Amino acid sequence: TALHSTLAANLSGITTNAVTAAFGGNGTFTGNLGTAVVTVGDGNTLTATAAVVTGKTITEAAETNATTTITALHSTLAADLSGIDTNAVTAAFGGNGTFTGDLGTAVVTVADNVSLTGAANKLVSHTINKSGTGDNNGAIVVTLNAAADTAVDLTQLTGNAAITSITAADSFTFTGTLHGTTATTIADGVNLTTTAAKAAGKTISDGTDTGTVTLTALHSTLGADLSGVDANTVTAAFDGNGTFTGDIGNAVVTVGNNNTLTTTAAKASGKTINEAGGDDATVALTALHSTLAANLSGITTNAVTAAFGGNGTFTGNLGTAVVTVGDGNTLTATAAVVTGKTINEADATNATTAVTALHSTLAANLSGITTNA
Repeated sequence: TALHSTLAANLSGITTNAVTAAFGGNGTFTGNLGTAVVTVGDGNTLTATAAVVTGKTITEAAETNATTTITALHSTLAADLSGIDTNAVTAAFGGNGTFTGDLGTAVVTVADNVSLTGAANKLVSHTINKSGTGDNNGAIVVTLNAAADTAVDLTQLTGNAAITSITAADSFTFTGTLHGTTATTIADGVNLTTTAAKAAGKTISDGTDTGTVTLTALHSTLGADLSGVDANTVTAAFDGNGTFTGDIGNAVVTVGNNNTLTTTAAKASGKTINEAGGDDATVALTALHSTLAANLSGITTNAVTAAFGGNGTFTGNLGTAVVTVGDGNTLTATAAVVTGKTINEADATNATTAVTALHSTLAANLSGITTNA
Protein backbone atom coordinates (compact mmCIF):
# COMPACT_ATOMS: atom_id res chain seq x y z
CA THR A 1 0.00 0.00 0.00
CA ALA A 2 0.90 3.71 -0.16
CA LEU A 3 3.40 3.39 -2.99
CA HIS A 4 2.80 7.08 -3.69
CA SER A 5 4.37 7.83 -0.31
CA THR A 6 7.66 6.10 -1.15
CA LEU A 7 8.42 7.32 -4.64
CA ALA A 8 11.92 5.80 -4.77
CA ALA A 9 10.79 2.37 -3.54
CA ASN A 10 12.80 -0.61 -4.83
CA LEU A 11 10.44 -3.56 -5.19
CA SER A 12 12.77 -5.69 -7.30
CA GLY A 13 13.50 -8.09 -4.45
CA ILE A 14 9.88 -9.13 -4.03
CA THR A 15 9.45 -12.37 -6.00
CA THR A 16 6.25 -13.93 -4.73
CA ASN A 17 3.81 -15.27 -7.29
CA ALA A 18 1.69 -12.14 -7.03
CA VAL A 19 2.78 -8.65 -6.12
CA THR A 20 0.36 -5.71 -6.05
CA ALA A 21 0.98 -2.08 -5.21
CA ALA A 22 -1.55 0.68 -4.61
CA PHE A 23 -0.64 4.18 -5.77
CA GLY A 24 -3.16 6.38 -4.02
CA GLY A 25 -1.82 9.85 -4.63
CA ASN A 26 0.05 12.01 -7.10
CA GLY A 27 3.78 11.77 -7.58
CA THR A 28 6.80 11.03 -9.73
CA PHE A 29 8.00 7.49 -9.15
CA THR A 30 11.76 6.97 -9.55
CA GLY A 31 12.24 3.56 -8.00
CA ASN A 32 11.93 -0.01 -9.29
CA LEU A 33 8.50 -1.62 -9.58
CA GLY A 34 9.84 -5.14 -9.90
CA THR A 35 6.97 -7.44 -10.84
CA ALA A 36 4.31 -5.44 -9.04
CA VAL A 37 0.94 -4.81 -10.62
CA VAL A 38 0.32 -1.17 -9.78
CA THR A 39 -3.19 0.22 -9.31
CA VAL A 40 -3.45 4.00 -9.51
CA GLY A 41 -6.19 5.52 -7.40
CA ASP A 42 -9.22 7.38 -8.66
CA GLY A 43 -8.27 10.89 -9.76
CA ASN A 44 -4.58 10.26 -9.15
CA THR A 45 -1.60 10.53 -11.50
CA LEU A 46 1.50 8.37 -11.49
CA THR A 47 4.38 10.06 -13.28
CA ALA A 48 7.53 8.15 -14.28
CA THR A 49 10.09 7.87 -17.03
CA ALA A 50 9.59 5.34 -19.79
CA ALA A 51 12.62 3.51 -18.48
CA VAL A 52 10.86 2.96 -15.13
CA VAL A 53 7.52 1.74 -16.51
CA THR A 54 8.58 -0.23 -19.60
CA GLY A 55 7.21 -3.74 -19.44
CA LYS A 56 5.22 -3.01 -16.27
CA THR A 57 1.52 -3.45 -15.55
CA ILE A 58 -0.19 -0.29 -14.36
CA THR A 59 -3.94 -0.17 -14.10
CA GLU A 60 -6.85 1.37 -12.21
CA ALA A 61 -9.81 0.02 -10.29
CA ALA A 62 -13.05 -0.48 -12.16
CA GLU A 63 -15.05 2.70 -12.79
CA THR A 64 -12.23 4.95 -11.68
CA ASN A 65 -10.31 7.62 -13.53
CA ALA A 66 -6.54 7.48 -13.17
CA THR A 67 -3.65 8.80 -15.24
CA THR A 68 -0.16 7.58 -16.06
CA THR A 69 2.19 10.31 -17.27
CA ILE A 70 5.33 9.01 -18.96
CA THR A 71 8.37 11.21 -19.51
CA ALA A 72 11.57 10.82 -21.54
CA LEU A 73 10.18 8.28 -23.98
CA HIS A 74 12.97 9.29 -26.40
CA SER A 75 15.48 7.92 -23.90
CA THR A 76 13.95 4.41 -23.91
CA LEU A 77 13.26 3.81 -27.58
CA ALA A 78 12.30 0.15 -27.11
CA ALA A 79 9.87 0.89 -24.28
CA ASP A 80 6.92 -1.48 -23.97
CA LEU A 81 3.94 0.49 -22.70
CA SER A 82 1.33 -2.14 -23.61
CA GLY A 83 0.72 -3.10 -19.99
CA ILE A 84 -0.40 0.40 -18.97
CA ASP A 85 -4.17 0.76 -19.20
CA THR A 86 -5.21 3.56 -16.88
CA ASN A 87 -7.97 5.78 -18.22
CA ALA A 88 -5.41 8.27 -19.52
CA VAL A 89 -1.84 7.52 -20.60
CA THR A 90 0.44 10.23 -21.94
CA ALA A 91 4.04 10.02 -23.09
CA ALA A 92 6.48 12.85 -23.81
CA PHE A 93 9.02 12.37 -26.60
CA GLY A 94 11.65 15.04 -26.06
CA GLY A 95 14.51 14.16 -28.40
CA ASN A 96 15.15 12.74 -31.86
CA GLY A 97 15.09 8.97 -32.10
CA THR A 98 13.72 5.85 -33.75
CA PHE A 99 11.06 4.19 -31.62
CA THR A 100 10.95 0.40 -31.78
CA GLY A 101 8.79 -0.48 -28.79
CA ASP A 102 5.03 -0.58 -28.14
CA LEU A 103 3.12 2.63 -27.42
CA GLY A 104 0.16 0.82 -25.91
CA THR A 105 -2.65 3.34 -25.44
CA ALA A 106 -0.35 6.30 -24.82
CA VAL A 107 -1.05 9.66 -26.42
CA VAL A 108 2.40 10.85 -27.42
CA THR A 109 3.52 14.47 -27.53
CA VAL A 110 6.58 15.25 -29.66
CA ALA A 111 8.58 18.24 -28.45
CA ASP A 112 9.39 21.27 -30.60
CA ASN A 113 12.14 20.74 -33.20
CA VAL A 114 12.03 16.99 -32.57
CA SER A 115 11.20 14.09 -34.90
CA LEU A 116 9.90 10.73 -33.78
CA THR A 117 10.92 8.10 -36.32
CA GLY A 118 9.30 4.69 -36.42
CA ALA A 119 8.12 1.82 -38.56
CA ALA A 120 4.53 2.28 -39.68
CA ASN A 121 3.29 -0.67 -37.64
CA LYS A 122 4.64 0.98 -34.49
CA LEU A 123 2.87 4.29 -35.12
CA VAL A 124 -0.48 3.61 -36.84
CA SER A 125 -3.60 3.63 -34.66
CA HIS A 126 -1.80 5.78 -32.09
CA THR A 127 -2.32 9.46 -31.40
CA ILE A 128 0.86 11.48 -31.83
CA ASN A 129 0.63 15.21 -31.28
CA LYS A 130 2.92 18.21 -31.41
CA SER A 131 3.45 20.35 -28.31
CA GLY A 132 0.80 22.98 -28.89
CA THR A 133 3.16 25.67 -27.62
CA GLY A 134 6.34 27.42 -28.75
CA ASP A 135 7.39 26.45 -32.27
CA ASN A 136 4.75 23.70 -32.21
CA ASN A 137 6.57 21.76 -34.93
CA GLY A 138 7.12 18.27 -33.55
CA ALA A 139 6.96 15.72 -36.35
CA ILE A 140 6.99 12.03 -37.19
CA VAL A 141 9.04 10.18 -39.81
CA VAL A 142 7.52 6.91 -41.00
CA THR A 143 9.26 3.94 -42.60
CA LEU A 144 7.65 1.00 -44.40
CA ASN A 145 9.54 -2.26 -43.97
CA ALA A 146 9.00 -5.71 -45.40
CA ALA A 147 6.80 -8.16 -43.52
CA ALA A 148 5.72 -6.00 -40.56
CA ASP A 149 4.35 -3.09 -42.59
CA THR A 150 2.79 -4.78 -45.60
CA ALA A 151 -0.82 -4.35 -44.47
CA VAL A 152 -0.75 -1.13 -42.44
CA ASP A 153 -3.37 1.57 -42.88
CA LEU A 154 -1.39 4.80 -43.11
CA THR A 155 -4.56 6.87 -42.85
CA GLN A 156 -4.59 5.79 -39.20
CA LEU A 157 -1.54 7.92 -38.41
CA THR A 158 -3.59 10.13 -36.12
CA GLY A 159 -2.83 13.20 -34.08
CA ASN A 160 -1.64 16.62 -35.18
CA ALA A 161 2.10 16.06 -35.42
CA ALA A 162 3.23 16.72 -38.98
CA ILE A 163 4.21 13.68 -41.04
CA THR A 164 7.57 14.69 -42.48
CA SER A 165 7.91 11.66 -44.73
CA ILE A 166 6.76 8.10 -45.41
CA THR A 167 9.48 5.98 -46.98
CA ALA A 168 9.30 2.44 -48.36
CA ALA A 169 12.67 1.17 -47.17
CA ASP A 170 12.37 -2.42 -48.47
CA SER A 171 11.00 -4.17 -51.54
CA PHE A 172 7.67 -5.84 -50.78
CA THR A 173 4.02 -6.15 -51.79
CA PHE A 174 1.89 -3.56 -50.02
CA THR A 175 -1.69 -4.57 -49.23
CA GLY A 176 -2.63 -1.82 -46.80
CA THR A 177 -3.79 1.77 -47.37
CA LEU A 178 -1.46 4.56 -48.45
CA HIS A 179 -1.71 7.96 -46.83
CA GLY A 180 -4.16 10.38 -48.39
CA THR A 181 -2.02 13.53 -48.39
CA THR A 182 1.58 12.64 -47.53
CA ALA A 183 3.61 11.16 -50.37
CA THR A 184 5.18 7.73 -50.11
CA THR A 185 8.82 7.86 -51.19
CA ILE A 186 10.59 4.83 -52.66
CA ALA A 187 14.10 4.36 -51.27
CA ASP A 188 17.10 3.65 -53.50
CA GLY A 189 16.68 0.46 -55.51
CA VAL A 190 13.41 -0.49 -53.82
CA ASN A 191 10.47 -2.08 -55.68
CA LEU A 192 7.07 -1.36 -54.15
CA THR A 193 4.37 -3.66 -55.50
CA THR A 194 0.69 -2.93 -54.96
CA THR A 195 -2.61 -2.94 -56.82
CA ALA A 196 -3.74 -0.07 -59.00
CA ALA A 197 -6.64 0.35 -56.57
CA LYS A 198 -4.20 1.00 -53.72
CA ALA A 199 -2.14 3.49 -55.74
CA ALA A 200 -5.02 5.34 -57.40
CA GLY A 201 -5.10 8.98 -56.40
CA LYS A 202 -2.02 8.63 -54.19
CA THR A 203 1.38 10.28 -54.49
CA ILE A 204 4.29 7.88 -54.79
CA SER A 205 7.63 9.48 -55.55
CA ASP A 206 11.21 8.43 -56.12
CA GLY A 207 13.64 10.87 -54.57
CA THR A 208 16.78 9.56 -56.27
CA ASP A 209 15.17 8.17 -59.43
CA THR A 210 16.24 4.58 -58.77
CA GLY A 211 13.04 3.03 -57.41
CA THR A 212 10.32 0.95 -59.02
CA VAL A 213 6.55 0.80 -58.56
CA THR A 214 4.89 -2.36 -59.84
CA LEU A 215 1.11 -2.08 -60.14
CA THR A 216 -1.16 -5.08 -60.56
CA ALA A 217 -4.82 -5.51 -61.54
CA LEU A 218 -5.25 -2.26 -63.45
CA HIS A 219 -8.18 -3.89 -65.23
CA SER A 220 -9.98 -4.07 -61.88
CA THR A 221 -9.77 -0.30 -61.28
CA LEU A 222 -10.73 1.17 -64.62
CA GLY A 223 -10.93 4.73 -63.30
CA ALA A 224 -7.52 4.61 -61.59
CA ASP A 225 -5.67 7.92 -61.47
CA LEU A 226 -1.98 7.03 -61.59
CA SER A 227 -0.79 10.54 -62.35
CA GLY A 228 0.74 10.86 -58.88
CA VAL A 229 2.94 7.77 -59.27
CA ASP A 230 6.32 9.04 -60.39
CA ALA A 231 9.18 6.60 -59.83
CA ASN A 232 12.08 5.79 -62.14
CA THR A 233 10.11 2.77 -63.37
CA VAL A 234 6.35 2.36 -63.13
CA THR A 235 4.64 -0.69 -64.60
CA ALA A 236 0.96 -1.65 -64.59
CA ALA A 237 -0.55 -5.02 -65.52
CA PHE A 238 -3.91 -5.04 -67.33
CA ASP A 239 -5.00 -8.68 -67.13
CA GLY A 240 -8.64 -8.50 -68.13
CA ASN A 241 -11.01 -6.79 -70.52
CA GLY A 242 -12.34 -3.33 -69.82
CA THR A 243 -12.68 0.31 -70.78
CA PHE A 244 -10.10 2.42 -68.98
CA THR A 245 -11.26 5.91 -68.01
CA GLY A 246 -8.55 6.98 -65.58
CA ASP A 247 -5.06 8.41 -66.02
CA ILE A 248 -2.17 6.09 -66.88
CA GLY A 249 0.39 8.64 -65.74
CA ASN A 250 3.95 7.44 -66.39
CA ALA A 251 3.12 3.75 -66.18
CA VAL A 252 4.17 1.28 -68.82
CA VAL A 253 1.04 -0.83 -69.23
CA THR A 254 1.25 -4.49 -70.19
CA VAL A 255 -1.99 -6.02 -71.49
CA GLY A 256 -2.42 -9.70 -70.71
CA ASN A 257 -2.69 -12.50 -73.24
CA ASN A 258 -6.04 -12.48 -75.09
CA ASN A 259 -7.16 -9.38 -73.22
CA THR A 260 -8.38 -6.08 -74.62
CA LEU A 261 -7.79 -2.64 -73.15
CA THR A 262 -10.29 -0.14 -74.49
CA THR A 263 -9.80 3.58 -73.95
CA THR A 264 -9.97 6.90 -75.75
CA ALA A 265 -7.14 8.12 -77.90
CA ALA A 266 -6.78 11.01 -75.45
CA LYS A 267 -6.05 8.59 -72.60
CA ALA A 268 -3.55 6.55 -74.62
CA SER A 269 -1.76 9.35 -76.44
CA GLY A 270 1.93 9.42 -75.60
CA LYS A 271 1.68 6.34 -73.38
CA THR A 272 3.54 3.05 -73.60
CA ILE A 273 1.20 0.07 -73.81
CA ASN A 274 2.60 -3.34 -74.71
CA GLU A 275 2.18 -7.06 -74.21
CA ALA A 276 4.44 -9.75 -72.84
CA GLY A 277 6.54 -11.63 -75.33
CA GLY A 278 4.54 -14.26 -77.18
CA ASP A 279 1.22 -12.88 -75.97
CA ASP A 280 -1.69 -11.74 -78.11
CA ALA A 281 -3.26 -8.60 -76.69
CA THR A 282 -5.37 -5.80 -78.11
CA VAL A 283 -5.72 -2.07 -77.54
CA ALA A 284 -8.98 -0.65 -78.86
CA LEU A 285 -9.00 3.13 -79.11
CA THR A 286 -12.11 5.25 -79.41
CA ALA A 287 -12.72 8.90 -80.35
CA LEU A 288 -9.53 9.38 -82.33
CA HIS A 289 -11.25 12.28 -84.09
CA SER A 290 -11.36 14.09 -80.75
CA THR A 291 -7.58 13.96 -80.26
CA LEU A 292 -6.25 14.94 -83.65
CA ALA A 293 -2.63 15.19 -82.48
CA ALA A 294 -2.65 11.84 -80.69
CA ASN A 295 0.69 10.01 -80.54
CA LEU A 296 -0.03 6.28 -80.68
CA SER A 297 3.54 5.21 -81.48
CA GLY A 298 4.10 3.76 -78.00
CA ILE A 299 1.27 1.23 -78.34
CA THR A 300 2.80 -2.06 -79.50
CA THR A 301 0.30 -4.78 -78.66
CA ASN A 302 -0.34 -7.40 -81.32
CA ALA A 303 -3.52 -5.59 -82.39
CA VAL A 304 -4.26 -1.87 -82.16
CA THR A 305 -7.50 -0.41 -83.47
CA ALA A 306 -8.67 3.21 -83.53
CA ALA A 307 -12.14 4.53 -84.30
CA PHE A 308 -12.36 7.89 -86.10
CA GLY A 309 -15.96 8.88 -85.63
CA GLY A 310 -16.00 12.47 -86.80
CA ASN A 311 -14.44 14.89 -89.23
CA GLY A 312 -11.00 16.35 -88.68
CA THR A 313 -7.41 16.80 -89.78
CA PHE A 314 -5.18 14.32 -88.01
CA THR A 315 -1.64 15.54 -87.30
CA GLY A 316 -0.36 13.00 -84.82
CA ASN A 317 1.24 9.56 -85.10
CA LEU A 318 -0.94 6.53 -85.81
CA GLY A 319 1.69 4.01 -84.80
CA THR A 320 0.50 0.54 -85.80
CA ALA A 321 -3.20 1.33 -85.32
CA VAL A 322 -5.74 0.12 -87.83
CA VAL A 323 -8.04 3.13 -88.17
CA THR A 324 -11.73 2.77 -88.96
CA VAL A 325 -13.41 5.95 -90.21
CA GLY A 326 -17.08 6.29 -89.31
CA ASP A 327 -19.97 6.37 -91.73
CA GLY A 328 -20.20 9.74 -93.45
CA ASN A 329 -17.00 10.97 -91.81
CA THR A 330 -13.79 12.25 -93.34
CA LEU A 331 -10.28 11.80 -91.98
CA THR A 332 -7.90 14.37 -93.42
CA ALA A 333 -4.13 13.98 -93.05
CA THR A 334 -0.91 14.55 -94.93
CA ALA A 335 0.58 11.75 -96.94
CA ALA A 336 3.49 11.73 -94.48
CA VAL A 337 1.10 10.88 -91.64
CA VAL A 338 -0.82 8.09 -93.40
CA THR A 339 1.90 6.46 -95.51
CA GLY A 340 2.08 2.75 -94.77
CA LYS A 341 -0.95 2.90 -92.50
CA THR A 342 -4.17 0.90 -92.61
CA ILE A 343 -7.29 3.04 -92.77
CA ASN A 344 -10.65 1.47 -93.52
CA GLU A 345 -14.36 1.72 -92.88
CA ALA A 346 -16.95 -0.61 -91.46
CA ASP A 347 -18.93 -2.77 -93.85
CA ALA A 348 -21.76 -1.01 -95.69
CA THR A 349 -20.58 2.42 -94.62
CA ASN A 350 -19.37 5.39 -96.60
CA ALA A 351 -16.22 7.04 -95.26
CA THR A 352 -13.56 9.25 -96.79
CA THR A 353 -9.83 9.68 -96.35
CA ALA A 354 -8.52 12.98 -97.71
CA VAL A 355 -4.77 12.91 -98.19
CA THR A 356 -2.94 16.23 -98.52
CA ALA A 357 0.61 17.22 -99.50
CA LEU A 358 1.29 14.08 -101.47
CA HIS A 359 4.00 15.99 -103.32
CA SER A 360 5.92 16.25 -100.06
CA THR A 361 6.04 12.48 -99.52
CA LEU A 362 6.88 11.19 -102.98
CA ALA A 363 7.45 7.61 -101.77
CA ALA A 364 4.18 7.47 -99.88
CA ASN A 365 2.49 4.07 -99.65
CA LEU A 366 -1.28 4.56 -99.61
CA SER A 367 -2.18 0.97 -100.43
CA GLY A 368 -3.54 0.32 -96.96
CA ILE A 369 -6.21 3.02 -97.26
CA THR A 370 -9.47 1.35 -98.27
CA THR A 371 -12.24 3.76 -97.32
CA ASN A 372 -14.97 4.25 -99.91
CA ALA A 373 -13.38 7.51 -101.01
